[in-house]
Amino acid sequence: MRTPDVTAAISGKTLVQFSSGTPERAREAGQWAGAHNVSYLDCTMSGGPQQIGSNVGTFSYTGPREVFDALRDVLTPLIGTSTYCGEDLGYAAALDFARLGAFTGVMTVLGNVLSLLKAEGVPVDEFLPTVPFLSREFLDGIVRAIAAEQYPSGMATLTTWRAWADQFVRTEHDAGIDPRVAEVVRDYLALGVERGHQGDDIYAIFDAFGPTR
Repeated sequence: MRTPDVTAAISGKTLVQFSSGTPERAREAGQWAGAHNVSYLDCTMSGGPQQIGSNVGTFSYTGPREVFDALRDVLTPLIGTSTYCGEDLGYAAALDFARLGAFTGVMTVLGNVLSLLKAEGVPVDEFLPTVPFLSREFLDGIVRAIAAEQYPSGMATLTTWRAWADQFVRTEHDAGIDPRVAEVVRDYLALGVERGHQGDDIYAIFDAFGPTR
């Protein structure tokens, strides 16, 4: 994008970035935009592509308030909720990585413990009532997917999640914190892809915990 022709074409205009990226990349993009007379907003999405244009899902924007306010009437119809998160361009990205990191972390741990139950011959139904901090509906959906060994793609494929996990690890490196938990999540997502689930849903991560092949 940052070729002389493109830079000249968008100078004096507003650029809204909707693709996923690390907080550091969002801040760096904002610095580049400011140096080239480009107004810049960074956006993260809570939801899936099918929710664009609906009344479900959330876009979270960061950047200059006056830029967001000027575009509010254009941005608001894109999805159910449009939220302004402040001037710090990395804020929404960090919040998004935390949210998705928690989700994929739970999925990784569940894949591990469900495989343990299977190996030890303990019925899953004996386990589910002992996990009050996760909804039964959520757990039942996981159990059904594993039992059927079918993981149809919902909001994103495992290949997409695998690419996201690289950025998750990068974000933690950039923040100067221990990235080993993020690396574990990334590695199991990668193993699910290696086992043939490139186009399947995130639930396919559970196949990564089965016997080695």
